[in-house]
Amino acid sequence: LMTDHPVILQQTLLMTLRWFLRSGLSRERAIGIITRQNADILGLQRILGTLERGKWASFTGWNGDPFSLASWPTGVWGEGKKLVSE
Repeated sequence: LMTDHPVILQQTLLMTLRWFLRSGLSRERAIGIITRQNADILGLQRILGTLERGKWASFTGWNGDPFSLASWPTGVWGEGKKLVSE
């Protein structure tokens, strides 16, 4: 699983995660597939895949459940630097 923009659009990632949930995976497992597991497959777990000191953190913070349509992003970080905040 990947988002290789512009070949596989980043916007499809949420829909892919929703299919994982509909297939019975937990939220933690679904998110782990697109983060930690992909870093492991690529051999990049030393620098990617989880939020830990010294890793290249790129993630979005949400005000609630990111799978809920009632939630919205409150901040975006790219490679450990805050890029956008609410």
